[in-house]
Amino acid sequence: MELPGEPDVCMPSVTALMNVACRAGPDKRYKDLGFLLEGESALIEGRNTETTWWWTQNPDGPGHCWIWAGAVDVECDTSELPVIAAPPLPEPTDEPVEGCTVRNRETGGIDCVTPCPRGAEPGDPCTLE
Repeated sequence: MELPGEPDVCMPSVTALMNVACRAGPDKRYKDLGFLLEGESALIEGRNTETTWWWTQNPDGPGHCWIWAGAVDVECDTSELPVIAAPPLPEPTDEPVEGCTVRNRETGGIDCVTPCPRGAEPGDPCTLE
């Protein structure tokens, strides 16, 4: 993403190829904090060691969150981005969490997600266990 008035400066950014969760850490076991909807873009400020997750401002609230690199296109050089340490993984819980079903555009299957993505048209209620 180029900054206005500075055509030679390119800030690393991502554009969502599909609706993608922005999580509390770089793993699908972390809680969803927000969503980057298909076509939306965000500046990225860091990465995990493997460069499989990007660290960005939460698009739906305060703070930062992690977006899976497989669900986005990247613009600009990311080699200088700092590696951000992941928070500890959440403790497993036996309590079910209510969510909603959405079609996974990548696999074509039905996934149960929580919270329901902003702007999504969820299907039937479901429970994450």
